[in-house]
Amino acid sequence: MARKDRTFASRRFRNNVATVIAAALVLIIAAPTGASAGYSISAKGKTIETACYWIEKSRLYLCEGGESLPLSEVSAITPGRFSPLEEEMNLDARRRFWTYAAWLLDRESDLKALDKSDVEGLEEIKQLKASHTDKHELRKIKEKGHERIVRIYAGVAYLERSWSDIRIPDRSLIKLSDIKILQMITWLQSLDERRMFLKTDDPTYYEYTLEHVKQAGSFQESFSRTLSDHE
Repeated sequence: MARKDRTFASRRFRNNVATVIAAALVLIIAAPTGASAGYSISAKGKTIETACYWIEKSRLYLCEGGESLPLSEVSAITPGRFSPLEEEMNLDARRRFWTYAAWLLDRESDLKALDKSDVEGLEEIKQLKASHTDKHELRKIKEKGHERIVRIYAGVAYLERSWSDIRIPDRSLIKLSDIKILQMITWLQSLDERRMFLKTDDPTYYEYTLEHVKQAGSFQESFSRTLSDHE
């Protein structure tokens, strides 16, 4: 049933991607014909014209090359009139962004299923410890839990790097990646606390990890709301 839910969520996201791409194409084509070509980028009192741009790690890059700009120095990005080729370039950049984002979310869904099992395993360990289960048996269960955490941690760390390095084709999409980065960082904190719980049996770490799991879920909800703004 969980797999069906993830498949449905993935399908819904892909439908959203198609809707966003179509809307972006309409907006590009509908740009006023009297406007300047491409994008006008205002930065530190200067205006730069470019056919397209992308944002990566808080810097803005021009498709024509040249030195990148700190995003903090960019005061405005105004779309103008695009040639058919420029329209296709910008649409293709958006298409690639949404396709890659969908792929990352698929990987995240698989990790979430494993993560849920891991959190449930921590509760089981608490109960076994309280019932004075044989230490040797408890140690084996903890070792399996540790191996599971290592697997999840590697996957989440990869997602955090991927969302940090993703090439963003439009400034309006930055918030999506920012939210995902915060979600992954919080998730990693939760995993660190689980490792400490298995190592020390300190229930405080167990409470911390539950709190960070909850916070990560809140970031996911924020991501979904922000995504709906782009539909």
